[in-house]
Amino acid sequence: MDLKGKIEELAARNLGKNELFLVETHISANPGMRKITVLVDGDKGVTVEDCVLISRKLGEAIELENLIDSPYLLEVSSPGVDFPLQSKRQYQKNIGRRVTVTLNDQEVKVGKLEEIKENGIVILEEQKEGGKEKKRKLMIKEIRFSDIKKCNVLIAF
Repeated sequence: MDLKGKIEELAARNLGKNELFLVETHISANPGMRKITVLVDGDKGVTVEDCVLISRKLGEAIELENLIDSPYLLEVSSPGVDFPLQSKRQYQKNIGRRVTVTLNDQEVKVGKLEEIKENGIVILEEQKEGGKEKKRKLMIKEIRFSDIKKCNVLIAF
């Protein structure tokens, strides 16, 4: 197993709560000071305390297993709002929220995430109809995961 795979395995074992899950792990190629970034999410969100605890446990596990013999920086955080959804579990926790979906052909769909299916998502798409009034028409749209380039949650202020 490569270093990334081993760190992902250790991170998954040290999440602490069942509602937390691993989203992504990235290891920089910088030989002087490697940066290990571990992104975690949770069905009910992720707190700073969660990240601190995971970081502490993961750091101890990396040292105990002697995985890295040079200086490194370990960063554990939750994905920011600019980070696209990647797993079904992330989509599931965002049902009811507005999303912007960029398709592989660069077409962009905006709407409310309604449902997660085995092979894709269902959104209530907002379509503008012509004229100066620009009425909004809502249409149910099913989108296959294989057609999604990225999907981000829209934050309302």
